[in-house]
Amino acid sequence: MGGSLATTTLLGKLVDAIPGLADDLVMEHGTLMEHLLRGLVYPNEGVQASICYLYGKLYSSPMAAEMLSGHFREKLCAVFLSTLDNAQSKDLQINCLGLLRQLLKYDLFVSLIMNKAVPVEGAESVERPSRETSLPLVLKKFLLSRDEILQVASSHCITAVLVHSPAKHAVAFIHADIPGMGIL
Repeated sequence: MGGSLATTTLLGKLVDAIPGLADDLVMEHGTLMEHLLRGLVYPNEGVQASICYLYGKLYSSPMAAEMLSGHFREKLCAVFLSTLDNAQSKDLQINCLGLLRQLLKYDLFVSLIMNKAVPVEGAESVERPSRETSLPLVLKKFLLSRDEILQVASSHCITAVLVHSPAKHAVAFIHADIPGMGIL
């Protein structure tokens, strides 16, 4: 998987540069999505960042996003949220937030990701039960970072979620104590 970093990066740049390529890739190359999903859990943040970049470009096409809705619902949502939560490198954090911003343009993905909670890796121990994380908690972590770019991107994502359904999703951000930070 590590050898495909350059190929994945190139493919992301091509999808960005060639109109309609995202739609063609999704329609004609379904096995690519399985390969990308495996790459998102590969233990190399460079590979993960490249995969997130490509996914972001694919989900920027409304037609491709619609075709990928089942893939997101069934396979990608939990893996992506976990990747976003565990991202350590700035490249991966930025590319994850870029993908998230693309996903948050669509009501379906907002609803799916806001209703998803995933276990936090490494939290299990004999002394402590495992805990779960959610999108509001992950975005709060970025807001608390000292990186202005991550703070701004996180604020944009919070806004994008609340634009879709403030009454429905504001409660999740309140529970994450984001208003207590003076954000909302």
